[in-house]
Amino acid sequence: RHGTRADERFVARALPVPATTRLLEAPGRSSGPGVDDLLLAALATAMARQAGTTRTVEVDVEGHGRDALDSQAALDATRTIGWFTTLSPLSVQATATASATLADVREAQRRTHPAGFASEVLFNYLGRATDPGVGARHFRCASGLAVGWSPAATRTHALDVSGAVADGALRLRIGHDPATYSTATVEELAEGTLDALRELVEGGVELAPADFPEADVSQADLDDILREFGS
Repeated sequence: RHGTRADERFVARALPVPATTRLLEAPGRSSGPGVDDLLLAALATAMARQAGTTRTVEVDVEGHGRDALDSQAALDATRTIGWFTTLSPLSVQATATASATLADVREAQRRTHPAGFASEVLFNYLGRATDPGVGARHFRCASGLAVGWSPAATRTHALDVSGAVADGALRLRIGHDPATYSTATVEELAEGTLDALRELVEGGVELAPADFPEADVSQADLDDILREFGS
């Protein structure tokens, strides 16, 4: 349905280094939404803007899978290498307002999602590619975000979106089958994602219920509290 890896084409864009620095060093970054949340919200916002309306974006968020091992004391993975991939389905209510979409991205992570729904987007934020340091004599960071696939392998999603910070810049890459999405459409989506990301960085991030995990409070409740007592 989504073509093969041989059919896949990629669009790559980068957020300039100064804007990436503001993104990474923004106040509250350690306790508020992460870069992955912001990038996913920016992507969903760009998709809503392309559609010209509020829309639901079904996403499979890919993770490295090792964080779950922390609670698996009986499972010794210390001599294991490789990629423990996890997929977490999210259903995001995307609007043309980036801050509103971000709030729903954060709430979506707290909602229960039915298993088996078909996701349009595979999303993976790979974090920062850093200098290997003492291992530099034996290893070096691979360039780009490429992953080895058989050309005959079937693509699993209409859009395969990955992001990483390398050489000080946030780099975005979107894989697609031109039979499903034209390259021009995906180029517009990539540019729109970076535009929405800039808006989030420059406009700041509002408080959301996810910032108060112990409180049973909705976004509407929180908005009322902030209006009453001031933000």
